[in-house]
Amino acid sequence: MRRRGRKTFEVTASELRASFDKLKASGRRISIAEVARMSGVTPGLIHNHHADLRREINEASGRGALSPEVQRLRERVARLIRHCRKVQNDKRALQATLARETSVSEKLRRENAALRDAQAADLAPATRAWTSKVIPFPQAPPTEDS
Repeated sequence: MRRRGRKTFEVTASELRASFDKLKASGRRISIAEVARMSGVTPGLIHNHHADLRREINEASGRGALSPEVQRLRERVARLIRHCRKVQNDKRALQATLARETSVSEKLRRENAALRDAQAADLAPATRAWTSKVIPFPQAPPTEDS
């Protein structure tokens, strides 16, 4: 019985539980794929979203629970994945900050060059006037005797 559209988590969980119980009562071979087929979902849904049911199916099929060492390793992998995601987010934030700072730096560099050019243009006439003019030597003021 396959429905169109998405099922809610609760409906899917109850259908999965009913399929599992029916399969267990029938005495047929129990597997995640079989429970998923009976419920009309993919096995990945059970693996990714219904960990408690996955454990029950594995125990009922004789596979048993994961060893403590495997569980510790999976938890460590999950922690490392979370850490990697955090580092990637931090990296993206730093790249965005660097891009903004680079933009501001480039703008200031251009503004500084324009100011330097303007200052050179303002000083150039005064420098030329200073070097091209002959400044007369100051004369003594006239005295009353002469």
